[in-house]
Amino acid sequence: MRSKLQLKQKLCVAAIILAVVEISGMNAVVANALSPAIDNEQLSKYVITLSPTRAKLDLAPAQTSREAFTVTNNGASVFGVRIYVVPYQVDENQENVFDKNTKFTYLSKWIKFDDVDDMGETAFWLEPGGFKEVGYSVNVPFNAPSGGQYAAIMTELLRPDDITGTLTQTNRIAIHVYGEVAGDIQRQGEILERKIEFWHNSREVATAFEVKNTGNVDFDVSGKLIVRDLFGSFISETEAKSAMMLPETKQKIELVFQSPILAGVFSITQRVSINGQEYDEVKTVLVLPVWVIMLAMISLALLILLFRRWRERQRVRRTRNHAKTNVSKKKPAEAKK
Repeated sequence: MRSKLQLKQKLCVAAIILAVVEISGMNAVVANALSPAIDNEQLSKYVITLSPTRAKLDLAPAQTSREAFTVTNNGASVFGVRIYVVPYQVDENQENVFDKNTKFTYLSKWIKFDDVDDMGETAFWLEPGGFKEVGYSVNVPFNAPSGGQYAAIMTELLRPDDITGTLTQTNRIAIHVYGEVAGDIQRQGEILERKIEFWHNSREVATAFEVKNTGNVDFDVSGKLIVRDLFGSFISETEAKSAMMLPETKQKIELVFQSPILAGVFSITQRVSINGQEYDEVKTVLVLPVWVIMLAMISLALLILLFRRWRERQRVRRTRNHAKTNVSKKKPAEAKK
């Protein structure tokens, strides 16, 4: 009881002195939660693992869902762990946003941990090789809006400071929680723009498309580029990694094809998949670098120049032959006189 009280006191102190750090590696299963100041020898001392790193929940109004995840100390030293919930959204650049409340982030208020302190957070020690299952409940209110709800469970690793006796935050990783409240579900999106240019200056053919989630739940979006020659023979296929789109967000995905030849004409099919539904657009593209055009123009100019010189030589030769013929005709005539 005394050790638990001391831990809570230390975590309270740590919460006051914690510096704001940039969140990175949100999808990593294992994190070396360390500050850059720690050398490689200490790197293996503080390693934390979360399982799972993403939770997909089916929710319903006026119901409670029970969930859990495991935190493991895979390092060589004891450390403290602090866990709390924040809202989760993404901006127009698909960067994670954890400090903005919207109509899609009520989930962060519905999640409650089983063991909490006076600050509403969960905190504990983990010995090397130790692990702890953290349970939590999702209490959905009766008037919860239908559709997607999103939150992030933050897990901070707190390193004991041997000099000051306090705990120092070294990093934090997150579990992304995707909730879907039953009711009027609108899983839909639209393609805002496709970019497939006809002429390409290099062997790299870059295409892109932009999709917007116009519904109220998340869905997966992916893209594929299928390349054929003008006779329909298959050449290659490029596929973009599937991405999850949150409601009312946009995402631009690029698809690149490397031409196997220096110059040529290809038929390209850009396939966009929105929640399993596929949409194709077929375009003809020309791969023709500028330097090839310049080389062709120079070669053509040289051919024209050589042709003109050849014609000039032929003209001179014909003129000389004509003159010789005239001279030979005059000599017999003069002899008769």
